[in-house]
Amino acid sequence: MVYGRVKESRFHDIYLPVRRDLKVVLWSPHAGAPRREFYTGTIVRELHRRLGTAGIVAEVSRVIADLNRPADYAGVDCSCPENYQREAVEDFFNQLKEIFRELEVLGEDGKVREKTLLLGIHGVRDEIGYGMILGTRHGILCPTELRGRIKRKLELLLEAAEIDLNQNPIGCEVSGYQGHPFLEEVREKFGEKLNIVQLEISKTLRTRYTDQVITALSMVALTLR
Repeated sequence: MVYGRVKESRFHDIYLPVRRDLKVVLWSPHAGAPRREFYTGTIVRELHRRLGTAGIVAEVSRVIADLNRPADYAGVDCSCPENYQREAVEDFFNQLKEIFRELEVLGEDGKVREKTLLLGIHGVRDEIGYGMILGTRHGILCPTELRGRIKRKLELLLEAAEIDLNQNPIGCEVSGYQGHPFLEEVREKFGEKLNIVQLEISKTLRTRYTDQVITALSMVALTLR
């Protein structure tokens, strides 16, 4: 069990990395109510507690500022303050920069200089028919080989935990769940050595098999060193 450093910003809870050898940043952009994706924030916080991985958890609802959308995105709640979305996205970039500095991977040019993974944790409805979905904008956000390794590792670990994936498999690049275009901006900003995966987790896995999912993700993080 690892106890790390936590800080707060206007929009996020930030879990600074304890272990610099784990070049993984967990991110839950939709953890805030209303319209929260339940247990996504819990997963990020628990992985930080267990492993010392870095994490960012949005504390603002996506109806006010959606941290998985660009700065010019028009939110659902039109009563939100002017530039609120832009300020939220700028805060996200600033927190990422601080984490990359802590991980000692940020170069003088502002680009990530070592292979680092930003893993976005999202929730998907059971009705979609997948236990998990890995989205990388069809390989734009990270090498397909890395995406394949993560997929195979998750399959092995969840099946070892006696979770039946036959009816609800792990998919890649499912239509509508292949990763938001904003993530291309994130990768362009920090460079090609930042790999990004948007991981959608079904409601059943998040709520009924939370510990198994966290354990599987912790093993994935450890194997990416």
